[in-house]
Amino acid sequence: MLFYNFGIFLYGLVVSIIAPFHKKARAWHEGRKNQREHWPLVPNNKRVIWMHCASLGEYEQGKPILEWWRQEFPNDFLLVTFFSPSGYEVIKNQKLADATLYLPLDTPKNAKQFVQHFRPEITLFVKYEFWLNMLQAAKNQGSDLYLMSALFRPKQPFFKWYGKAFLRTLKSFDWIFVQNTSALKLLETIDINKCSIAGDTRYDRVYERSLESNTFSFLSEWLGEEKAFVLGSTWPADESITLDYLNRIGAIKKVILAPHEVDEHHITEITSKLKLRFQRFTEVEHNQKINDDTQIIVVDCIGKLADIYRYGDIAYVGGGFGTGLHNILEPAVYGSPVLFGPEIEKFPEAKEFIEKGIGFNVENALSFELIFQNVLNRRDELQIVVNEFMEEKRGAKQAIVTLLSEKYLPSAS
Repeated sequence: MLFYNFGIFLYGLVVSIIAPFHKKARAWHEGRKNQREHWPLVPNNKRVIWMHCASLGEYEQGKPILEWWRQEFPNDFLLVTFFSPSGYEVIKNQKLADATLYLPLDTPKNAKQFVQHFRPEITLFVKYEFWLNMLQAAKNQGSDLYLMSALFRPKQPFFKWYGKAFLRTLKSFDWIFVQNTSALKLLETIDINKCSIAGDTRYDRVYERSLESNTFSFLSEWLGEEKAFVLGSTWPADESITLDYLNRIGAIKKVILAPHEVDEHHITEITSKLKLRFQRFTEVEHNQKINDDTQIIVVDCIGKLADIYRYGDIAYVGGGFGTGLHNILEPAVYGSPVLFGPEIEKFPEAKEFIEKGIGFNVENALSFELIFQNVLNRRDELQIVVNEFMEEKRGAKQAIVTLLSEKYLPSAS
């Protein structure tokens, strides 16, 4: 733990040094300043259920369980924490949880203060991020620990000689819900048996979200009977292999481009390369009107993409060139086959998409062009396969709530 605690201290120090010069580091640092003064008091008669999520994607995985818990136990105090500003800033004003906070830096002192203040009886961590001091403090306080939608890889410290502290923490969980068989087998190699395959709750979450009526009438009017090619969460590496081609196909398909970073510099950088008529999303949302000759909508705000995907029939999802592939399930729930970059080792869902013939790996501008044209020609038949696959993959939520019901619902015991 000595090296771990030193690493945590060093991380906090580095973030504080670069905060004045880096937007996300500044948000991370400022969000944790004097935060203890703003922690809400929990009524004595309420049980605290704590869910921790690294960022927005993990929150979307945890949300189905959070909603179920709110329905079954309406009097409990739901606490949600985030490590990343990109998750916290989007969710902080939502009302599902009683409190949404940044997770304090994982020092022994911070962990002790946080757990003593909230005294969680049940702690759920989503997918990954193993904050050793926080988890140990929660366990010492008597909290039940659960890990859901978990994935494991042989290179992680749990499976190495130097990862004893991480292994001890992993063994402290009361139950671990993993996504697939390979993760379950890895846990068996380190004598962890309190685990089961539940699947990925994101399949349940994207389905539930697709049923919500979060629509944009101006996009519907612009598209008419057409569908758009939607590029979501793109980074510069993604844009470098797609923008030239988009400039040449504007007359064939309408396009919605939603970059991951929406600061003015990046948006201007993108629009300066476009040869087609474009409008910004914030402009058309304000006017509730898209010009008839507009061919590309550039999304210059956050929080819209998951709902925008409903207007597409083919999607390209960014992050597959090294930053980390973003959520390919969000477009797929609407039947869209998905293109993405080559670095997918940590993303089993992308591998499954490829095996099923509904996901397509692109490595450069030429392969993107060839694959896109092929998918464009086959989109109707592919949509059927995508819909069937997405339906088959649902059910992780039910697997998790079944176990939780057996333990915590009086009527189930």
